Amino acid sequence: MAKTFNITADVQVKVWQNCKFKVKADSLEEAKEKIRNNPQSTCTGYETLTDTEEVIDIDLDGDNFSADEVYYQPEFKDGTPPISEAGHELYSFEVYRDKDKCQKDFPDSKVITYSGDDIEDPTFVD
Repeated sequence: MAKTFNITADVQVKVWQNCKFKVKADSLEEAKEKIRNNPQSTCTGYETLTDTEEVIDIDLDGDNFSADEVYYQPEFKDGTPPISEAGHELYSFEVYRDKDKCQKDFPDSKVITYSGDDIEDPTFVD
């Protein structure tokens, strides 16, 4: 069965920005040249556009990388273990990899998503 992971990583992208420039020049062409030669010093404000032009790199081994397996469990109401349609009482450490299977086994329960060590020593029942 395929697992689901929540992954966080730094991604370097090439994006378009709408910049506002303030340049003193004798002509429009001179102003454009000053911007081309030193864009950071002439930019007075910018808005990053939402379209990503190109993904340059994804740092899947860096300091900001994290990955947690996602798993599911029906809600325990007032600490009371839910009981499946088949009559199985679920222990607090028993979890599902498949959200749909969990919901099918416990149709009257809200299914909660967990990851990592949210539940101590989770055991998969599916």
